[in-house]
This record gives sequence, C-alpha cells and structure tokens, in this order.
Amino acid sequence: MKLRVFAFVVLLLAPALAHSQAPNRTVLDGVFSDPQASRGQNTYNSACAACHGVALEGVSAPELTGNRFMDRWREGMLDGIYGFIRQRMPLGRTPNSNTISDKEYLDVVTFILKGNGFPAGATELVPDALSNIRLVGKNGPQPVP
Repeated sequence: MKLRVFAFVVLLLAPALAHSQAPNRTVLDGVFSDPQASRGQNTYNSACAACHGVALEGVSAPELTGNRFMDRWREGMLDGIYGFIRQRMPLGRTPNSNTISDKEYLDVVTFILKGNGFPAGATELVPDALSNIRLVGKNGPQPVP
C-alpha cells in the first residue's frame, strides 16, 4: 500500500520537478530571427528612434545598448522588458491609443536584442517564450550589480 501511494505521489510530482529543473534559455541561444529583427527595426524607426536614437544610442530618452541598459535589464526574463515597452512606450501615449500591435512590440524587442549584439537564430521569438528566456550579458549569467 505504501509503495502505491509513493508511486502515485511520484507520478503527480514528476512533471513539476522536470519543469522546475528545465534550464531557461538565454538571449545567447538565438531566440529571434533576422527577418523579425528587421521588422522590429522598421517599427522602431517610426515609433522609437526620435527619442532613443536611430542607433539605440539615446537622444532624449535612455540608450538601449551598452552597460547602463544591460545593468537595468540583465538577468531578468524577456517578458519584463517586453511588458515595460508595451505598457509605457511611446512615452506620452494615452491608454487605448496604441497604434503599435503586440506583435510589433515583440519585433522591437528583437531589434533591441540584435542591436546589443545578440545572435539571431532560425525561428522567431513568440510571446509564450518571453517568460522562459533570460536576458544575460555576452559572457552569460552574472550577479546583478
């Protein structure tokens, strides 16, 4: 009887344990495609570049490359930066006045990743993956400053 209960508990917990031990992907794994980043660049140029600069260098808004940017977002999952951009950008927009689609926001995130030197891969980044992909520095995961 005890063996059956133990086996039942193991069967119930096995998927949860396997999921909790599954390694998260990082931006170093090629989590977006080049065509997606190109689409993101088009959206970025029309909606973001006036403040953040054509080369992500920052004009009247923070730069989206370099140490300051990476220190702000490093070690977080991509859903954090995606949510921030989707909810707050472009600056000054009113709720429900968004002319940028969720897909376009996702493409902008991939353009920012590419602009930071992260490699493209064979597949596009999809919304369901955002919470499972960690933004790390080019040397991999490190302690947060």
